[in-house]
Amino acid sequence: MIKIYLLITLVAISANLFSQNLPDSLDELSTFTKYTAAESFLDDENYGAALPIYLDLISRDPNNANFNFKVGFCYLNTHLEKEKSVSFLEKAVANYSDNYDAEAYTEKYAPIESWYFLGNAYLLNYKFDDALAVLNKLLTIIPASDSSFIKEIKHTISYCQNGKELVKKPIDIIVTNLGDSINSEYSEHSPVFTADESVLIFTSKRVGSTGEKLTPDGQYYEDIYISNKIDGKWSSPKGIGNSINTDKHEASIGLSVDGQQLLIYRDDNQDGNIYISTLNGDIWGEPEKLGSTVNTKYRESHASLSADGKSLYLASARPGGYGGMDIYVVKKLPNGEWSEAQNLGLNVNTEYDEDGPFIHPDGVTLFFSSQGLSSMGGFDIFATEIDNENKKCSLATNLGYPINTTDDDVFYNPTPDGKSAYYSSFRNGGKGHDDLYLLTLPEGDEKNLTVMTGLVTVDGKPASDASLTVTNTESGDIFGSYIPNSKSGKYLLVLPSDKKYNIEVTSNKGEVKNFDITPSNDSAYFKIHRSVNLEPVNFGKSAFFTTVNGIVKDIKTLLPLSVKIEIFDNNNNQLIETIETNQKDGKFNTILVSGKNYGISLKADDYMFFSENIDLTKSKSNKVISKELLLQKAEVESKIILKNIFFDFNKSHLRKESTNELELLIDILKNKYPTMKIEISGHTDNKGSLKSNMRISSNRAKAVVNFLVKHGIDASRLSSQGYAFNEPIATNDTEEGRQMNRRVEFKIISK
Repeated sequence: MIKIYLLITLVAISANLFSQNLPDSLDELSTFTKYTAAESFLDDENYGAALPIYLDLISRDPNNANFNFKVGFCYLNTHLEKEKSVSFLEKAVANYSDNYDAEAYTEKYAPIESWYFLGNAYLLNYKFDDALAVLNKLLTIIPASDSSFIKEIKHTISYCQNGKELVKKPIDIIVTNLGDSINSEYSEHSPVFTADESVLIFTSKRVGSTGEKLTPDGQYYEDIYISNKIDGKWSSPKGIGNSINTDKHEASIGLSVDGQQLLIYRDDNQDGNIYISTLNGDIWGEPEKLGSTVNTKYRESHASLSADGKSLYLASARPGGYGGMDIYVVKKLPNGEWSEAQNLGLNVNTEYDEDGPFIHPDGVTLFFSSQGLSSMGGFDIFATEIDNENKKCSLATNLGYPINTTDDDVFYNPTPDGKSAYYSSFRNGGKGHDDLYLLTLPEGDEKNLTVMTGLVTVDGKPASDASLTVTNTESGDIFGSYIPNSKSGKYLLVLPSDKKYNIEVTSNKGEVKNFDITPSNDSAYFKIHRSVNLEPVNFGKSAFFTTVNGIVKDIKTLLPLSVKIEIFDNNNNQLIETIETNQKDGKFNTILVSGKNYGISLKADDYMFFSENIDLTKSKSNKVISKELLLQKAEVESKIILKNIFFDFNKSHLRKESTNELELLIDILKNKYPTMKIEISGHTDNKGSLKSNMRISSNRAKAVVNFLVKHGIDASRLSSQGYAFNEPIATNDTEEGRQMNRRVEFKIISK
């Protein structure tokens, strides 16, 4: 709105300057030339170029109210320097005139509108009472016939009143700038990310844009950039690719939860339209313009796709709304087309602009920005709850201060758990113009959602043609069908946490696999990581399967644990599946193809490494086995059996199938407990002489120590001991007991 009134007050200057009388002296000629140049920049909204010229003019005539007005206005629109506008606008209003001559470079007075801009300057600097005093005074001195200006003044007064109330009740949040790896001295906005926060895509006007074209305000044309989270940090962003970025403006506006469909805004000669690009492996496809129910000849600026892909929320300036930009929704029809757009109504839309819709993965909470409602200045971020059954929205609520500021706050994208959010904001302390921020809400309520990720492979290699079908096992309804990434095999699902599901994984190159998940018993938010390996189709040969149902508990308290489970094919040391249990029940299940030897490793914070062996090499039928796995804390004197360490009969040379287990132990000693000292011990059954068993148990323990030393573990942290059959853990009267006694253990000596 500030820019609108700039046009009211100033646009006539640039149009009429050359109709003025020419200056009479060289001094006046210099003033005229500079003033003309500054006005030209101002007309292009290039405040950074206009400001130094006005500052030069004001240095010659410090009390010139018109120059003070122009300097104040430029500062009011200059990033990171808005607070400087106040002193200049205060000087301007001290000497204003109803007869302000917008055409005269010799004008010494300020226009009456300078009061309005001073009120905005106070507002932007959180001086609400000062702003109210100035704006209320302005209402007494402007003509009653100027109804549009009066309406705008009253709207700004409402900003001040809302701001006073919101600042009294600040929200407990932590605002973190994403830093130099993401933000630049130019504008960054419109962040979108995958539901597991592994990929961040955003828009920037930085150096290096495609075509290297400049806008009048000195920034570059918008391009889309992508960054990956590596070891908890965002990588240096790169352009998303020439299939999307052109020498015109492009902006990221929405992303599917799995990161495989990107919604894009293109200006299209100020028409403004929404496009979609699909990721094929690691290459983004050519963007396709969405149909006529989404795009009109009017401006569509932003859109957000629901987690199930069945609803699209968009901002549009099409006729029939409540004024300016409004928020609409379209639904995916059975034929794949989008339905006619439905306006979300007066609980969301106002006579002012609404923009930046984001539908949370819960499918119920819609976030958006509005210049109306209870905004405290410019665009504020609001939330509404959608009743999908009755097609209604609750009255939108302001997210509060300091999420919202007295300036524009837009493009708010919360994480699936609801405890943090990414958004763009122009605020003090930024790197330049609009920056990207992470908001953390320490007391935020967790969402009733499960984010499930993993890889689909066939014979250990990424499945290029896999699909997952998720069925609600209680209702029998198909919740959705999903396609993993064709290059990596990665999939990502977002599911309500209070339901039970069956997931069927298929590929033309592998056998079908089904498994059930019950995300949670108390409808909380949590994550599941589960990779699935499909056995290659081998026609003419019957396959048998073993279903493993397990539960993981603390060995002392017997309470369920949240752990990461990795399943390996011991024959080729290949990771075939990853599962994460939750602390609510500690349960897991998997289906293994018979005929192989499998190693299972478990990892949990503060607990010892744990392994289990499932040997199905001789299995000739389908069967179900149950496992109760008990983990113990990492404490001195704790002992752990390495169940996937293998030796040939009566030998001490490590077989290659032992590699995975030993590499996991190396990782623990290097990264988790870098000062821990352990004893490796060998044990046998009671077959044979004590001397023979002592020799073989000692040599096997030494073989493990030698492997660890060879792979970087300091020998001073390791010791070995052979115990022969002196420390049995089961009876030696049965083959099963003797097998349990033949083992390698490690014991914690010190941490």
